[in-house]
Amino acid sequence: MENRVTLKQIAELAGVSIGTVDRALNDRGRISTDTKEKILKIANQLDYKPNVLASSLSKKRKLHIGIIMSCKPEEFCNHLIHGLKDAMEEISSYGVDTEFIFTDTLSYKDQMKAIGKLDTDKFDAFLVNAGSRLVGDWIDRVVKEGKSVITFNSDVEDSGRLCYVGENPYSAGLLVGNMINEILPEVKKVALFMGFKDNYSHRERCRGVRDAVALAHPNAEFLEIEYQDEADLARQKTEQVLQEEPDIQAVFAASATGAWGIGQVVSELQKNSRPKVFGYDVNQKVAELMDLNICQATAFQDPYWQGYYSMKLLSEHLLLKQPVTRDKYIIRTKLVLKNNVKDYLLDRHEYDGFLL
Repeated sequence: MENRVTLKQIAELAGVSIGTVDRALNDRGRISTDTKEKILKIANQLDYKPNVLASSLSKKRKLHIGIIMSCKPEEFCNHLIHGLKDAMEEISSYGVDTEFIFTDTLSYKDQMKAIGKLDTDKFDAFLVNAGSRLVGDWIDRVVKEGKSVITFNSDVEDSGRLCYVGENPYSAGLLVGNMINEILPEVKKVALFMGFKDNYSHRERCRGVRDAVALAHPNAEFLEIEYQDEADLARQKTEQVLQEEPDIQAVFAASATGAWGIGQVVSELQKNSRPKVFGYDVNQKVAELMDLNICQATAFQDPYWQGYYSMKLLSEHLLLKQPVTRDKYIIRTKLVLKNNVKDYLLDRHEYDGFLL
C-alpha cells in the first residue's frame, strides 16, 4: 500500500514548522512568499495529497459504529474481522469508535438474543452480518431511529439498509453448479446442504447450484438439508440421507463447516460408491478433503475484502457524507480446485499480494 506523505515530512524538508506548512498548503495566515513557494514546490515533488478525511473530522464529534456478526466458523470469520480491523485502523484517529457484537452462530435466535441487549442509542451506525431475513425488522427499526446500516457477507434485501457488501451468492452457486455439470456427464440426484435455510447467502447459493444443474439436466432431483452450520450435524444428516438415498451423485455444502462434516462420511465409503462433494469457502479442512479427492471444488468469496470495504463505505458515508450509489457492492467469487487451493489459504491480513 502506498505511504501517505505527511505534513511533518514536508516540514522537515522545508526546515519549517508543521503549522507553517499547514498555512502554505491551505493559503491562510501570515507566511512569506518565498517560504510558501518552497513548501508548495516540495509538496508537489512528493505528490502530496491532503487528508480530506482528517480535516473534515477535526470539528466533528466522535462516532460509534456497532459490528454485529457471528464468530463461527472461526477461520472464516477471522478473515472478515481482519478486513474490518484494517479499515478500522485507517479511521481510528478520526473520531470513530467501533464495537464488535458477536453471536455464536448466524441463527436468528442467536442474533436477536445479542441484538436485544443492545443500547442502540449509543450507536450512530451498524454493520450487520445478517443471519436471517427476520433480522430485517430490527434493521428497519434502527433505520427509523436515524441509524445507518450496511449489511455485509449476508444480506436482507427488502430491509431499509443502505447497501450490501459481499458476494453474489446466486451467481456463485451457478459457478459451482456448472462445475458439477462439467464433472458429471449425467446428474440424476443432488443433495443441497445449507447451514440455515433462512440465511440469504446459504439459500441463494443452493438456488444457484439447483438452477445450473437443472438447466443441463432437467430431470435431476434435489434434496434440501439443513445442518445449523455445525459439522457434526452435517455428518449425521449425510449418513442418514445416503442410507435413504444411496443413488445421490453430488453433494453441495453451502459452507466449509458443512463440507467437512459431509467429507468425513464420504471418505469412509468405498471409492466406487462415493458421491462427488462440492464445498464452499476455503480452510485447512476443505484443502485436506480436496487433497484426498473427496471435495472436487470449492468457492472462495474473499471475506477479507468484504469486511474491509463494508467498514470503509460506512465510515466514508458517515464522515465525508459520501453518497452510497449502489444497492449492492459485489466482491467477485472464485472457483477453487485442488491444484490452487493452497494459494487461497493465505490470510490477506498477513499477505502482501505476492505468492513468493
